[in-house]
Amino acid sequence: MGFYYNGCGCIEKREPASGWDIDYVGDIEVLTELGFDAVKFDGCGRMCNLTRYAQLMNQTGKRFEIENCHWGDCTQDDASSCPTEDWCPFNWYRTSGDSNNNLGTWYNNLQTTVRFQSWSAPVSKPGCWAYPDMLQVGRLGCPSTTHGCPVPQLIN
Repeated sequence: MGFYYNGCGCIEKREPASGWDIDYVGDIEVLTELGFDAVKFDGCGRMCNLTRYAQLMNQTGKRFEIENCHWGDCTQDDASSCPTEDWCPFNWYRTSGDSNNNLGTWYNNLQTTVRFQSWSAPVSKPGCWAYPDMLQVGRLGCPSTTHGCPVPQLIN
């Protein structure tokens, strides 16, 4: 069962006097106490250091599944949504922004996974999977006169 952190509706605005680490530690304590074994980290809040979260989870002795939902934002720090060949403190990571009901959204989001799928040295692999944002089935924004909106990639 999973939990959701760093949601966009509840963004931390002020740093605690003791520093941000108290929030990282508290998040994992609550996750463990409530018996969750999976967590999705959105990219809206201040606690985006997934290396720190993974370290704290490992210290509990319990295995967690970690989803990085930082929208494919590749940075040079531990808040990056983009793993490297030797750094991936999460089990899967989103490579695109949010989908919407524009006809090309699903295709454009799907294309964001390509840079992680090299034949010789793929970064997306078991234990560290890349994925685009989800499909919006039945909400494709087709004009009412269109009788055949494109059927997305999963059916082909």
